[in-house]
Amino acid sequence: MQELTMAREGHSLWLYSLNTKSWSSVAESVVVPCFAYDYPTAFVNGAIHWKAFSFALKEPVIMYFNTAERVFGEIRLPDKSFDPHMHRVHSRVAVFNGLLAFIVISRLNPAYRRVCDIWVMNEYGVVQSWTHRFAIPIPEAIWSDRPLGITKNNQLLVDLDGNLFWYDLDSLPLWDSWISWGSMFI
Repeated sequence: MQELTMAREGHSLWLYSLNTKSWSSVAESVVVPCFAYDYPTAFVNGAIHWKAFSFALKEPVIMYFNTAERVFGEIRLPDKSFDPHMHRVHSRVAVFNGLLAFIVISRLNPAYRRVCDIWVMNEYGVVQSWTHRFAIPIPEAIWSDRPLGITKNNQLLVDLDGNLFWYDLDSLPLWDSWISWGSMFI
């Protein structure tokens, strides 16, 4: 099992290994290129990923920590995930079929329709390989929405008005506008 837990003390970084059940220090020369503003939500390609803001690019990115090489890096988000006509409400880094994914819930206007877009990076680390895989409409009667992630069984989990909803992505044709949401009250 890889190291999955991180803690920061002053200018040093410590990792907890689930294998050895012990903490170890990462070299002080480690450069953290971003400010993370979300919890780590995806483990792909030997790295932990989460949403962050890039100091160099001055824009939102996906920050990662490679657990084998013990280095931080950043991956740019899909260019078209920030449509200037859409208001991005919530987003989440996830895993879809073993690939890095980015879930975005956005809307044209608070009074207009909302959509949950899912972007998938087909070739890890290659920004040009982001592909817009799904555009799923959110029911209009919903006031609050937040993507939670994608299960290993490819079910999209979304918090809609405090209720857990899921949708089976394997049964959704690409760009299908008619969906059937399942729900479980939480």
